[in-house]
Amino acid sequence: MAVSYIAVEGQHDAALIGCLLSNGGFRLVKKRSIVDSAFERYSVLKLQDSLVGRPPECHFWKRGEHSVGLHPVGGDSQLILAGATVEAQIIGPISAVGFFIDADLETPANRLRELARDILKMNVQPGFQLPGSAGQIHQGPPRCGVFGFPNNQDQGAIETILESCAEVAYPDLFEKSLTYLKNIDCNKLTATERTRLATGSNEKKARLSVIGSALRPTAAIQNTIREDRWICTETLDLDLVLKVRNFLRELLGEPTI
Repeated sequence: MAVSYIAVEGQHDAALIGCLLSNGGFRLVKKRSIVDSAFERYSVLKLQDSLVGRPPECHFWKRGEHSVGLHPVGGDSQLILAGATVEAQIIGPISAVGFFIDADLETPANRLRELARDILKMNVQPGFQLPGSAGQIHQGPPRCGVFGFPNNQDQGAIETILESCAEVAYPDLFEKSLTYLKNIDCNKLTATERTRLATGSNEKKARLSVIGSALRPTAAIQNTIREDRWICTETLDLDLVLKVRNFLRELLGEPTI
């Protein structure tokens, strides 16, 4: 039996990784009552007192005797807490621990150093050893890896990968989404709105949202990533997608991914 935990920043990250797990033969666990007992502390529904801003719940995937907790933690700052507490949350031995981080404001190498530093500040014995470089796997036990979107070397984010998928799967929507955004008169936006659009990978996010709104009007972007053709036969072997797949294969020890 194997138990693995993967922390990602947001729901769209979880949707992409979930697609790749599904392609590798994993199935999403849809009932809380059949979640692996090792993840009991993640799966028990605990409503906080606040009526807004509920923390994201872990998603659970299973293939044979291998259970994976895929956790959209709600932002990069929450990755630190997730990493510092994962050993205490999982009941029994852990096979693998993985993190997926965006690098839209700095390099993956810098993001990895910051993540390692901050986890150790919170917990000097987190129960795993982070690798020396993004994209590598420390063999542990448990195995531990950090993937820096988009390719462990360049600055960017998951949106860079999704753009490459959209260009292949939805070429017409991809082309017209860029034309639409280029034709926006930014002078009619407030200074705050212009700054927001130009920050980090937000322009790429806007482009993906334009495509997603045509595929699934009013739905959040993770719904179209999960249900439509972003990950399909034509995109599985794209270079950026292959890098993520190869990382997951080694991290989880699952050659089917």
